[in-house]
Amino acid sequence: MLGVFQQYGVLASFVAAFISLCGVASVWLARERVLGWSNLLAAFGAGLLLTTVLTHLFPEAMQSTSHAPLYALGGYVLLLLIAGLTDSLFPHSAHHHPAVSMPALTAWLGIAFHSFVDGAVYTVTYESGLETGLMTMGGLTAHKFIDAVILFALMSFYVSARRALIYTVLGAVLMTPLGAVLTVLWLDGAHYGAGFAAPLTAAPHDHGAMLGPLLAAAGGTLLYVSASHLVPHMLEAKRRLALPLFLIGCALSLFMEHALH
Repeated sequence: MLGVFQQYGVLASFVAAFISLCGVASVWLARERVLGWSNLLAAFGAGLLLTTVLTHLFPEAMQSTSHAPLYALGGYVLLLLIAGLTDSLFPHSAHHHPAVSMPALTAWLGIAFHSFVDGAVYTVTYESGLETGLMTMGGLTAHKFIDAVILFALMSFYVSARRALIYTVLGAVLMTPLGAVLTVLWLDGAHYGAGFAAPLTAAPHDHGAMLGPLLAAAGGTLLYVSASHLVPHMLEAKRRLALPLFLIGCALSLFMEHALH
């Protein structure tokens, strides 16, 4: 049975997913215009994600574990290896099967893993206390609407089938509550089987050993998505607004970090 604060954490993850769905719905209603401006959205998203990774995810992970750079490198290299292997196995998939293209897969994995970690963060912070959970919820949830818009724009580059596009976006959005629920099961693993939560039982109220590596790995995957997917699309746009929108994305990330923390 879930504790009260654990219930708050899971509920917060569903609120975040709902806000993301609102972002997806708003973009879907204006999808023709969004697709026309997708390169500029990529520029904005690149600035937002890169700044978030470098000024928030990595520093927070470093506070939890001194091995954060290695976990971040692991997240980056993992997506790079997936991209290289699948591109070698299916060299023409990006042209003949856009619904399952390599860029779509790697971009989706990076964003979905970040959403999963967000769900874990909700659970862990609410278990630490109501005030901590509410502050974290405010900061993370504020990003969700924008993240959903960026996700839709990025997926629209690679996924041409309408149904496949909807499924990939919804799948990434629902990773947040999935991460929250699985983290609750992990933290309460002693009730489900001996040794299941062994890595956490030594320090039941200190979950930094788990959260730090997850944040660092998520930062590494998002670094790959932003630097290897969004930035190239921004450079391909060759529009005067691309660089200003990149800088606006950077500024917005810094502003939200300052205002919400």
